[in-house]
Parts: sequence; C-alpha cells; structure tokens
Amino acid sequence: MSVSTSAFITELNARVDNSVATSTKVSWVNTIENGVYEDINRETVVQYYNKQNGVYQYTLPTGCLWEDVHGVFVDSKPYRKKSVLHNFDNYSYYYDQSKLNIYPVPTEDDVSYTSKTSEVTFKAISYTSNASELTFAHNTITTTGTAFTASSFQIGMTIWITGCIDTGNNKTAVITGVAASVLTFADYTFDDDTTADTGVINLATNGIYTSGAHFTGFEAEAYALVSGCLLNTANNKYARIFAVADHYLTFALGTFAAQAETAAITVKQPSIAMVYKYRRTAKTEANILTEYLLLPDRFIEMYYQYCIAQIYLYNNEFEIYNNWMGFYNASVNDYKEWYGENKEQNVAHIADTAWGNYTNEETEDEDD
Repeated sequence: MSVSTSAFITELNARVDNSVATSTKVSWVNTIENGVYEDINRETVVQYYNKQNGVYQYTLPTGCLWEDVHGVFVDSKPYRKKSVLHNFDNYSYYYDQSKLNIYPVPTEDDVSYTSKTSEVTFKAISYTSNASELTFAHNTITTTGTAFTASSFQIGMTIWITGCIDTGNNKTAVITGVAASVLTFADYTFDDDTTADTGVINLATNGIYTSGAHFTGFEAEAYALVSGCLLNTANNKYARIFAVADHYLTFALGTFAAQAETAAITVKQPSIAMVYKYRRTAKTEANILTEYLLLPDRFIEMYYQYCIAQIYLYNNEFEIYNNWMGFYNASVNDYKEWYGENKEQNVAHIADTAWGNYTNEETEDEDD
C-alpha cells in the first residue's frame, strides 16, 4: 500500500467536512486493519520452545494472550487445547500460572550444540564460473578458472548447482572432497561430460560450519535456533535445516550472512511449536507521515467507507451512518472472497513448516 495515514486523513477531510480529532481517525484505521488482519486473514506467528526434561511450563511471548493461541505441536504431533481441569489428558496443552503448559511432561532435552570461541563460521558462498570453465564427471566438478578453495568450500556442504546447459546437473549435491580445481561428490551424482559445460554456472551454499565437535543429533527439515552471535546479531534466528553433516548444517540460500564469529555459538533444535495470533502494532497520530495503510490498493475505499460512517455516527446522523456501513460491509465481503481465493500463498509459510498442516479444530477442545 502506498498511501500514508496522513494522506488518507487529508483526503477523508476533503470528502466529508468534520471536526473529528486526528487521533480518533487513526484509531478508526486501526479498527479496520485489526478486523481484517486478525479476523479475516487470521495472521499467525510461530513461537518455538526447546523441550527440557521435566519442564512443562513455557512463557508466552510478549503481547500474546491465551485466547490468541491457535495450536501447539510437540515433535510434530498436534496437541489438543484443554482447560486446567483436564490437564492430564495425553497430548494436550492448557493455561496455568500465566504460562503455556503441556502434557505429558517431557522426559528428555532437545538437541543442543554449543561451540567453543572462534569455532563457528556462517557461510554464504556463491561461486560463479565463466562460460566453459566447468567439466562434470559422474562424481566430480573440475574448474579451469578460480580455485574452489578460494571460496572456502568444505567437505559435508550441500551446494545448489544452477546454470548448466546439461540441465540434469542442475541439482543439490553433497561435497565429499575439496581440492583447488576439483570438487568430489558421491558416485554417479552427475551426467558425465568430457567437455566443459558452456553455461555460466553457479555453485552456492548457506549454512553453519564448525571446526569443533560434530553437529550430533540434528535432523534435516527440523528447525534450529541460533544464538550467541555478536559480530552479526542478525544471524541469531530460527531457520529450517536443509541438510546435516558432521561439521556443517546447510540452510536455504540467503538464510545467514557470511561471518566468522569469535563468540561461542549455541544451536538448538526446538521440538515445541506454538502457533498464535499476530497482533499488529497500532498506528499512532505521531507517525501518520511515515505509517502506511496496509490493505491492497483495490480495497482502499473500505477505509473511507468505514471512517465516513463513523463521522456520521459521531454527528448522530444514523440513517446516513447505516448507508455507509452497508457499503463498508459489502466491501468486507468482497475482501473475504478475494482473500479466500489468494490465502494459500499467504499462509504457505505456516502450512509448509515441519509442524504440518493444522486447523484450529484440530488442536482445540470444548474443555477450553
């Protein structure tokens, strides 16, 4: 949306003469957006917790209310929402002592890895050849160009290969050996080609490399929580693991920024996921020049319809108020229909998680 709150209020005032305070108009905008994004879009956030032996209570995120909780998954299994009176039902969660409680009580800790100082390097490698520099054998890639070692490729890295004219070689593959001009892979990984591929080929990877102890117990497709980064704090995040090797965890391209960390880094694999309603930060009068309307451009009239209705309600002109609310409600229905046709792409980040598909009905219970 490209319309600032300030520009919207200016246009609203031009459409209907009124004496309503700007702060009140901003509150109306918040009402519209909260109604759409919380009740229609039902935007959600996932909070991950590390399971600990004997620990069954977990703190709710700041601003999260119990009624906001849509579902809880433990080891990818959906738990059912129960009241505190039924808190011993297997595979359930409930609210007690201002915390999320799960049952049964965990009997083991989640996988966790803590490095020593200066052992972890975040890799964001992108090696691009010139045309006709790379030759593929069934288990090797050989270059006549820049050395592979210059990009710090390591054994165990999963790399994405793109740009090959022989499209059968555009794939992901795990490096088993690294030399200056040759990368080695498992037998029969590639189509043999005795001449250099004429394409401009990119070899890329992103992940966490350790020179210390192995990443023992981590699993592909699970989520990892990274903490302790000091030189690039943006690398402290949750992210899904793509592949696991002794010394390297591979993630989707672009997940981490390249950085050799001097601190001790902790990587955990949380097995508890709580899905809860996302409450947007309210717009304020002080920021009307820099805050923008959120609905798509095609639905901007919804803002005017609702606010004009409120102006007439403010003036006790109820018939005109009802007319404008009729327009607004019709627009809301149009939005629901439009969103219903497009929502799959909007919720894909939730439906595609390792915690599986879910609906409220699958995790809630009448006891709550």
